[in-house]
Amino acid sequence: MPIKYKFTPDQLINKSCLAVMTKVAGIFREHGGEGCDRSIILEDLGTWLEQRDWTDATGFYMTARIAPLDLNRPDVWEKAMKILHAFTSLFPGKTVRSEDSDPGFAKGGRMTVWITTDVHGIGD
Repeated sequence: MPIKYKFTPDQLINKSCLAVMTKVAGIFREHGGEGCDRSIILEDLGTWLEQRDWTDATGFYMTARIAPLDLNRPDVWEKAMKILHAFTSLFPGKTVRSEDSDPGFAKGGRMTVWITTDVHGIGD
């Protein structure tokens, strides 16, 4: 399982991290609503590292969830899938995987998506 590194204020200095944060904020404003009106909540966003035998893999991840009172609303599930698709489309041609290999909000309305942006050999 990859090691998660949540975004912190220090990552605002890193151009690629800032770009991801800004784009994800735009995705949630466009599809998820603002203020108290939000039915889809961004729980976690950051980078990750998975150390393997002879390689390391890195990338970005996002965890979002549907508010409990909105779990039975089909329109909210549709919005959630649009957010998921918009996040994965920020990284064209990259490997995408979900926490339980199901590209949907299966676990009680919660979903973590992992984007692999780089795999390199140890010592490279």
